[in-house]
Amino acid sequence: MKKVINIPDLGDADNLEVIEICVNEGDQVNIDDPLIVLESEKAAMEIPASSKGKITSIIVSNGDEVSKGMPFIEMELEDSSNLSEIEETQSNVISETTQINEKKEINIDQNESGSEAFSENEEDNKIPINFSSQENTKIYAGPAVRKLAREFGIDLSKVLGSGPKNRILKSDLHKFNKEILASKTTNLRFEQPDIDFSSFGPVTFNEFSKFERTSLNNLLGSWNNIPHVTQHSDIEFDLVSKLRRTFEENLDKKISPLAFIVYAVTLALKDFPLLNSSISKDLQGYYEKKFINIGIAVDTDYGLVVPNIKSANELCVEQISDEIRSLADKAQKRRLGPDQLKGGTFTISSLGGFQGKFFTPIINLPEVAILGVSKTYKSIKMIDEYPQEAEILPVSLSYDHRIINGVYAVKFLSKLNDIMTSISTFER
Repeated sequence: MKKVINIPDLGDADNLEVIEICVNEGDQVNIDDPLIVLESEKAAMEIPASSKGKITSIIVSNGDEVSKGMPFIEMELEDSSNLSEIEETQSNVISETTQINEKKEINIDQNESGSEAFSENEEDNKIPINFSSQENTKIYAGPAVRKLAREFGIDLSKVLGSGPKNRILKSDLHKFNKEILASKTTNLRFEQPDIDFSSFGPVTFNEFSKFERTSLNNLLGSWNNIPHVTQHSDIEFDLVSKLRRTFEENLDKKISPLAFIVYAVTLALKDFPLLNSSISKDLQGYYEKKFINIGIAVDTDYGLVVPNIKSANELCVEQISDEIRSLADKAQKRRLGPDQLKGGTFTISSLGGFQGKFFTPIINLPEVAILGVSKTYKSIKMIDEYPQEAEILPVSLSYDHRIINGVYAVKFLSKLNDIMTSISTFER
């Protein structure tokens, strides 16, 4: 029996873009085999098969924008006993496929009243713009959008389109206009001189993905809106290293050193709740969160993502280590769910085994602090007037100076050091 597979409910993730199709027509797939990869503003995620079967039709293409409930693949189910799962008949599949194909062939625009208008001549809906390094680059926009841009006095070459293939919509113009008005008072817009880099030598333009554009804007927004202060400190790490070896021997599995840091941070945050808070949008107060969800920055092939460990303060070191490994694996395979990317209260960014001591991590809005962790190093310290080798963990705490002052931050780092050098900390 044939079955149409629809885009599942991915929480708040709307306007998803198809960035990879993992199967071909005629392929046999098993449960959990990846079908397509979607990209939202927060992450890329795989949509796996929920049934065994054969791919009979692929309804979407790379670059298409999709949302919950839209059909994307048709399968011939290997087990057709569960007829209640059939979402559409074959005739509906043909109808849906035809509609999607028609949408690909017809350029969609907004007419004067805001409803959708169609032009079958693609050239009518393109505005050629000559860039210094890309003479053939074109901006996609319809007549109504161009007219509105002229009325607003907006240069379309500076507008980031949110439609298919970066098509500029009316909503993009309204958003751009609001940003311009805001920039006149806050001066937060990114400005850079228009330089013809090709005049100095060969260049290649690489377009940002939707995820990368969102990350870029989020980082810029955080840096421009939050008065960052970064406090650097050294944490004694000898006890943690010894305990880690003991844990691994007793549990017969690898334990991430980051798990001990997360565990210690959750204990310290109980005494320093401001670091686990968020400032209200109207700047009239702040929200003190009674829950602790620790975000872990994960470096992937498609960019940096920050899933979070829910209720990390209720987990032991072993459980935290398992969560870190699971989240990192899902991030690399693009299988993070929306809920795993929302609700973080404090973030830890670890450089792992790479060289370097201190850096300035950028706060992950709407949080107010982030802890940067670098590679441990050996140092000499005096114990009972005798020099002794010690393992040191360099950390960098960036915080929002509007709500956290330097003394508070120093006390937090001091508390963190006390926790990580006390054997009783890890005995619970």
